[in-house]
Amino acid sequence: MAENKPKDERINAIIEAAVSEFLLKGYEGTSINSIAKRAGLSKGGFYHHFKNKDDILLAANYRYMEPITGMMEKAKTYNNPIDALKIFINDYLSYWPEHTRELQFTFLSIYKMIPQKIMWNEITQYTKNMTSFLESLFIKGIISGKFIKHDPKSRAITLFSALDGITAYLIMNESFSVQTAAENFEKVFISDILKQKNI
Repeated sequence: MAENKPKDERINAIIEAAVSEFLLKGYEGTSINSIAKRAGLSKGGFYHHFKNKDDILLAANYRYMEPITGMMEKAKTYNNPIDALKIFINDYLSYWPEHTRELQFTFLSIYKMIPQKIMWNEITQYTKNMTSFLESLFIKGIISGKFIKHDPKSRAITLFSALDGITAYLIMNESFSVQTAAENFEKVFISDILKQKNI
């Protein structure tokens, strides 16, 4: 039983059980009892860690965004903003086809969150973090003389939107390969603003 496991393991078990239940039965069709049972906990064990289904939905979203945060931190270690952008784009596009369960849950979550403004903060913060990160790389490229002058904020928002928008197509459309997509993203968002085109 998960009741006897360390706190972190219990929380992880609840999150994974909830995601499985949500994907199998839908958000509305999932009960606290079914989540607790799948996690190997009592109903009281669930409520010890989470207030309700909305609470766990947000917690799961936060957990599933951690790898993306890791990709951003990795990209920040590169001194060259061109390399940082290329690495991040490739890592991001490569991640989702290998994590279809997480992507399905993300779409389910967005569907649930859109009508409930009280739940928007998590997504809003993620969007701000992502666009600020991308904008900082474009600004760094301009300052270092690698990129021509452009509107880094608009480019960051557009790149974020394009990356987010292509994820499902990489999985469902066989004519979309990660390599081709990454090359196209690099051409439009990096190569086209290089100060020296031979870089």
